[in-house]
Amino acid sequence: MVNGLRRMKLAGGIALAVGLGGCASLDFGGTGVMGERAAILTRMGDYALSHGDPVTAISLYEQALALDPDAAQVRDRLARMQQDVGASVSALDTYRAAVDRSPDDPEALRRLGNALIAETYPERAMAYLQRALAIRDTPEVRNSLGVALDLVGQHRLAREQYQAGIEVAPHNLDLRNNLALSYALDGDYETAVAIAGEISHDPAATVRHRQTHALVLGLAGRDDEARMVAAMDLAPAQVAANLDYYQLLRSIEPSAARALAITGGMGAPETVTTQVGFAFHSPADDSVMLAALPQR
Repeated sequence: MVNGLRRMKLAGGIALAVGLGGCASLDFGGTGVMGERAAILTRMGDYALSHGDPVTAISLYEQALALDPDAAQVRDRLARMQQDVGASVSALDTYRAAVDRSPDDPEALRRLGNALIAETYPERAMAYLQRALAIRDTPEVRNSLGVALDLVGQHRLAREQYQAGIEVAPHNLDLRNNLALSYALDGDYETAVAIAGEISHDPAATVRHRQTHALVLGLAGRDDEARMVAAMDLAPAQVAANLDYYQLLRSIEPSAARALAITGGMGAPETVTTQVGFAFHSPADDSVMLAALPQR
């Protein structure tokens, strides 16, 4: 009964969103009736997403894309939602469809590369990221390519990518976060800790940046310091679980396997899998989803 009432309330809200909302921020390739229907379905999906119903949102975005396959922002939104609910195969298919439609779009190539990295397929990711880099050289593409290289154990080449990105975007904390982790994976803990510590004290640092600092300390075997940094954001039980996780990671060889374990969350407590390690999603990726959330 409660679920039925919730669905009725959601349906009523969707109807209101369709009547009052707008899709001015989205670029629909279709025109006429088909484009209008796609825009309506997207507004309905946005409303469902903002009210905690990602499954309905995914269904509505899929229907919108069926009417207007050129709506690139809707395709990006759909893929991110599929990733968030664990439908990784569907997300990869969605990203591949974007590349098939726009094979020379560096953003589509980068997002597919990122999705492949998230699923720990770095070799496949590199092919798309190198294509993206050849079309348009950006710090975001350099960052993603560096992560892929770290995941196959090519740490020196990975750092060259991060450093090239930092030359263009010196205040990009994700690039510096990944540079620190690359040094740690390569056994240069002194350099890694210095960089990670500087990042974690930056006013713009996020939970991920601070927890990656704790991870680097943990990989270096400096557990007391790692505990102090982890405790900045986590409860005592979570800190203890993370310290056990760092000990597990220290036992994994070679470094490429350790990097893959970090990215894939192998044996990790729940807090680790989303809040530590390589950072390779750009603000533009996040804005795809933020655009669908209610403004406060």
